[in-house]
Amino acid sequence: MSTLAAYQRAMVSLAFAEDDTRPHIPGFELYRDMIRARLFDMARIAYTRSFDAACFARYLADEPPASPFIREVVAGYGPYAERTSAGLPRSLLRFETAKWQVASLPYPVQEAGELDFEGVLVVNPTLVCVSLEHVVTEDDRAEPHTLLVYRRPDDHGVLWSRLPRVATLLADEAPARVLSERVAGFFARGGDTPDEAGLTRLADELTLAVERGILLGTAL
Repeated sequence: MSTLAAYQRAMVSLAFAEDDTRPHIPGFELYRDMIRARLFDMARIAYTRSFDAACFARYLADEPPASPFIREVVAGYGPYAERTSAGLPRSLLRFETAKWQVASLPYPVQEAGELDFEGVLVVNPTLVCVSLEHVVTEDDRAEPHTLLVYRRPDDHGVLWSRLPRVATLLADEAPARVLSERVAGFFARGGDTPDEAGLTRLADELTLAVERGILLGTAL
């Protein structure tokens, strides 16, 4: 192992190993405390309702930061906690992870026309579909369900909607298919009754998804 690699490993251990296993170097404690305080503070902001300090400390020790970006380090806590801590609220962890990630996702310019059943859907580039087993927001009424978490292009505030038919439609494994083929697949998978009433319910949700900025239209 090179001298630089050995030095890096030692620094990671000093900063992120748990108290009972880490080496102690006089004068380094303040630096360690500053690093950890910043990460803990940001994690408490990201995971307002699901943060657990002991679990976050284990996360830093087991999976030390590999990214220079704090937002990416913090985002890794949710999946880690979901895998390793049975006592923490998994649906809430998943939801808060999605909100944190969506807040910083880029929003590239998307060219789209009006919704056309013979066109290919253009989806909000920040959209994350989150599968949940438990209710996590006040407007949820059923479980399990999927929340559509996203952001508008002119706003860094994160939004979410529960549109179960649209979520099922977006789960299509062939996203390049035209909308009419997606709709046929939706009904074939039992997304709703394949009749006029079912089509109306789907059309209503598609309209809401466009109004809310979840769907941008279809490709020009």
